[in-house]
Amino acid sequence: MNELPKIRAIIVDDEQIAIDLLQHHLEQECPEVKIIQTFQSSQLAFEQIPLLQPDLLFTDIEMPHLTGLELVAQLNQPRLKVIFVTAYNEFALNAIKLAAADYLLKPVDSQELRTAISKISLGRQEENSIMMSLINMLQTQKNFARLAINSDQSIQFIDYEDISYCKSEGPYTEFFLTNRKTILSSKSLGEYESLLNEQGFFRIHHSYLINLYHLDKFVKKDGGYVIMRDGTSLPVARRKKEDFITKISGQ
Repeated sequence: MNELPKIRAIIVDDEQIAIDLLQHHLEQECPEVKIIQTFQSSQLAFEQIPLLQPDLLFTDIEMPHLTGLELVAQLNQPRLKVIFVTAYNEFALNAIKLAAADYLLKPVDSQELRTAISKISLGRQEENSIMMSLINMLQTQKNFARLAINSDQSIQFIDYEDISYCKSEGPYTEFFLTNRKTILSSKSLGEYESLLNEQGFFRIHHSYLINLYHLDKFVKKDGGYVIMRDGTSLPVARRKKEDFITKISGQ
């Protein structure tokens, strides 16, 4: 029986215990991954990775000298697959997840690790040239006041305040902007919901997520519906009505 081809991987983390734990998980759960080198120094990793030519890079984000984002951006190797392994659970990770790569939160969950490796084994992780453009944006945007909207061909960066509402289109999401333009994303509405909720949005219906900043009024009759500033009327689901009223009443 032929052995599966190995995914040659490198781990970069400034904490040796984190490296050891990840190696243990990989040995137990992902025999197709071969760790060819580990680094506690992101600077040394930056120097050695072009020579070692790995298929996959596991890297922490918060590290001295070079952060994980800086490491990937400066390596500038679009064919290199990347999985961020970090305790840093903030907007940057949500954006990266929506763009191209995977990330794992510490302590690493074995099933999530297995899922991430399976995507790479099956060739389902996107070419991370798209992710590289996102990382460059993250490094220069201190307040992360823009959303990365991932379509089949590109990522567009849109200010949150320019989004009026979002509509579910099956596995896709259509963004309706204040300038009357629309953008169709290749991600589902559910994948955007948690990120946008933190930016003043509310999911009023299975099909609609609205920007409360652009809400004009809530009409209680006829089951309940909202009117946006542009005049668009959208239904409020019965099961969402109580939470929505509490949200807009500031209680």
